[in-house]
Amino acid sequence: MAIHAISQDSYTATWNTQQNEVTLRGELRLNDTTEYAPIAQLLENGMEAGPLVVDLRGLQFLNSSGISMLMRLAIRARDSRGSLLLRGSKKVPWQSKSMPNLRRIFSEIRIEIE
Repeated sequence: MAIHAISQDSYTATWNTQQNEVTLRGELRLNDTTEYAPIAQLLENGMEAGPLVVDLRGLQFLNSSGISMLMRLAIRARDSRGSLLLRGSKKVPWQSKSMPNLRRIFSEIRIEIE
């Protein structure tokens, strides 16, 4: 099992290649697409590997640049006819509010908010 990880003071992003699952935890307050590029690449690698699960349940905060990154991921999944599942938590307010909006971009995206 291979795990690729990006870790900073306020967040971690890990990609479990065996399960093809990317897990984001902490707070993502990066400034722009340049700063989000390593995480976006991790997500892109997951999309290329097959059906992707993105676990956001431990991500307490995601700014507008991060939401844009998820929108680009949804567009990529739609355009490639890929399978994308986002897992969120009702305990994290931004997830219940923002994640369902991704269906406007990709109606077949699967979203589980527990």
